[in-house]
Parts: sequence; C-alpha cells; structure tokens
Amino acid sequence: MRPVSDLTGYRLDHRLAQEQAAARMPSLVAGVVRDGALAWSGAIGEHTGGPAPSVDLQYRIGSVTKTMTAVLLMQLLD
Repeated sequence: MRPVSDLTGYRLDHRLAQEQAAARMPSLVAGVVRDGALAWSGAIGEHTGGPAPSVDLQYRIGSVTKTMTAVLLMQLLD
C-alpha cells in the first residue's frame, strides 16, 4: 500500500468535514483506493445508537441498492 502524504491526508480530512457539514449528515466515512489498495480512509460525526464512525462501520443503505445496481449496469453497457 502506498499511503497518501500527510498534507494530502490533512486536506482529505478537511474535505470530509466540509462535506459532512454542508450536507448536514450525522456521519460520513470515505476512502481513497490506489492500485487496488486502501491508501487513505477517514470518518467523522456520530452514529446514532451505535459505535463512533470508523472505516469498519457498516451503514444500512436500504433500497438505494437498486439505483446503484442500475447505474452500474448502465455504465457496463457503455
């Protein structure tokens, strides 16, 4: 794994905080994959009624999976 630089990590953490605040999300987890490996990950906010957000936290995404699947299939067709 080739991790991101300290400066890039700081900027990504800052961007994560900005996006969480702008979208008014209770919590947000993000990652950067480089060459098929996780190069950076970050988590911010609160997870109501559960553990603090981390890269290991699994969120329920409900029926959003149908939309995600449809978009992925359309991208494959292109």
